[in-house]
Amino acid sequence: MSRLQRSKAQLIWFRVGLACVAVVAVVIFIQLQKPKVEETPPPAQQQAIRYDILNDIDQAPARRMLEIMLSKRISERELALLSHQIRDNYPYQQYKEFSISYLIPDMSKSPGYWARVEYNQGEPEKIKILGTSIPELQAFQQTEVPPKGQVLGDWLIEETANASRRVVITKDQGKYYYQMQWSPDSEFKSEELKSLAGETEFAYQDKSKDTIFKIQENGDLELSGPDGVFAVGHPLNAYQVSGE
Repeated sequence: MSRLQRSKAQLIWFRVGLACVAVVAVVIFIQLQKPKVEETPPPAQQQAIRYDILNDIDQAPARRMLEIMLSKRISERELALLSHQIRDNYPYQQYKEFSISYLIPDMSKSPGYWARVEYNQGEPEKIKILGTSIPELQAFQQTEVPPKGQVLGDWLIEETANASRRVVITKDQGKYYYQMQWSPDSEFKSEELKSLAGETEFAYQDKSKDTIFKIQENGDLELSGPDGVFAVGHPLNAYQVSGE
């Protein structure tokens, strides 16, 4: 190859090299001009709700009844989802009546179930919270006690037979009062009490009523009558709940 031919070949390769560099530069420039797209992190997985099956009564083909203890109070939506999951673990369609009854630790000393779900043939599903729901509990906690002296205690008594109620005991000018609220939007009903043991045990001033109110060392309020303790209230500010 002559010197002239080598010079032409070198010039051609030089031009090819410049073209490649230009292409790479353009690609880099375009990439830099693209808006940065941030990946949306996947939604957090819902924390599993822990529960224990206390009883499983199988009376096929008429009915099957499950009794379950939840680890905590849950929302109505969570109750429906959990009930569907539990139901699908059983051949529920083989029964005329299939029900799931729920207990919660907060109602361990109260009669009745906190919630009940029914799947009966030929009927729509029935989901019912019998005790206090999360919105109701939050509303109780946000409702202020009427000003009537010093508050000695503020409790929630959860019952499904007699409905849940809020109980407040106050002291005003040497007198004690029992204040009760049936729902967060209802008025407090007040009645005078008499002390039986300092500021820990009381009875109605009205002698025709035989209920004894006793504040326990753990802060609970016990209500008892001639047949013994019939209701227990937990301090309202001890309930830790959060909505969805």
